[in-house]
Amino acid sequence: MDALDKGANLITLSHSESKKLNLIFSPGHPRENVVYAQHPANPLVYYTASSFHRQAFEHKFAEVITLLSSLGANEIKVEHVSGWDQEFSAGLGITIPSQDSVSAGVKKNCAENSAVLFDAKLTGHDAPSVPDDLTWYPHESLWQAVAIARVNNGLKNFNLSLTYSDDYGLNAGFKATIKGTGLDLGGKFEEHQSTVWKITGNFGPENPHENARE
Repeated sequence: MDALDKGANLITLSHSESKKLNLIFSPGHPRENVVYAQHPANPLVYYTASSFHRQAFEHKFAEVITLLSSLGANEIKVEHVSGWDQEFSAGLGITIPSQDSVSAGVKKNCAENSAVLFDAKLTGHDAPSVPDDLTWYPHESLWQAVAIARVNNGLKNFNLSLTYSDDYGLNAGFKATIKGTGLDLGGKFEEHQSTVWKITGNFGPENPHENARE
């Protein structure tokens, strides 16, 4: 009630109600008196308020990597444009989801180019498909355009942006409404940063002659 009186937009939910609604939480959750926030694009998924921005961004990043892998990418390079940078990206638990990858080849904090956050090489393929279980994809028109061009017209390379600009109300003001109420944000609150990362690469089977030259 203290939090509501201070203007926090909260509802209470029992363990039995969360199970009945089939809500999805991180391992070890939900816990009593902890504040959770709903995933921006999936109403069944909840993150602790403290880690909401990191987890939401990580999920979005993982999804675009999954999409590009399924479309047959043989290389995926991610570069920093604005917002969260190398220190943030180093903490993301991202792995290449494609079973046909030769090597994840992930390079973070690259000495050659400080803007490179992620660089992965895969075998690639020419049997592109769009996974059925994507959450962010229906809301990303540029991702859709790349997928359609690849599937229908044999697109050979890509250049798109991963953007995260909305704080979804999880900001310093929200943190202030919770302070002193006896509620727990679930850990140290991670502030939102409006972020743009550039993602480039190529589609199709990798060229063995290029590897030989390397």
